[in-house]
Amino acid sequence: MPTNVLILATKYDRATQKTFKWAQNLQDRLIPYVESCFLLDVTGLCRAGSTMSDIIDFATHVIFYGHGEPDWWTALPSNPNAPLIGLGDIHHLHSSEVYAVCCSSLSGLGTTHGQQSGKNFVGYDQKFRFEFDNEQEFQNVINDSAFNFILTGNPAQTVADLQSAWAQLANDFGTGPLKLRKNAVMAGSFAHSNGQRIGSRP
Repeated sequence: MPTNVLILATKYDRATQKTFKWAQNLQDRLIPYVESCFLLDVTGLCRAGSTMSDIIDFATHVIFYGHGEPDWWTALPSNPNAPLIGLGDIHHLHSSEVYAVCCSSLSGLGTTHGQQSGKNFVGYDQKFRFEFDNEQEFQNVINDSAFNFILTGNPAQTVADLQSAWAQLANDFGTGPLKLRKNAVMAGSFAHSNGQRIGSRP
């Protein structure tokens, strides 16, 4: 079966400016290994507009980089936040394996996606965090795992590898070769908490 990847990413604040570049780097890395890999800037593209939903229907894998809440991915922050995809339109993802690089969506979107579609959803059940001065190391962990998830299709192994990688990164910042880096203590704490919060559904 062909592997067609859709990477969705926002860029409207400091964090998403960084993770949008992660998304670009993942696309560059994937293109030689899959049938197709599209990157769509979905900043402000609310309620799964027709362009995005048409592409999702074609995708075997959807990767999201941005901000999230338990029940939606955020297109733009507002009061309330403008959702990109929420529980009301989760059906757009039913034909896709999903990897969410954002806060909290495993507990809501991921659970509902797994129950309704039987497909896999890898993500975080609480906050996902990275340290800006050391963001390259966080990108490496994320993009390596997303790459392997897409090529192997094994969510359990992806989660196990992520738990190990986050623990190793926490150790590297705590007592290892990265301990003298700026903000190493904070970076190590963020890596440790990411490892505690990663999971998959169903």
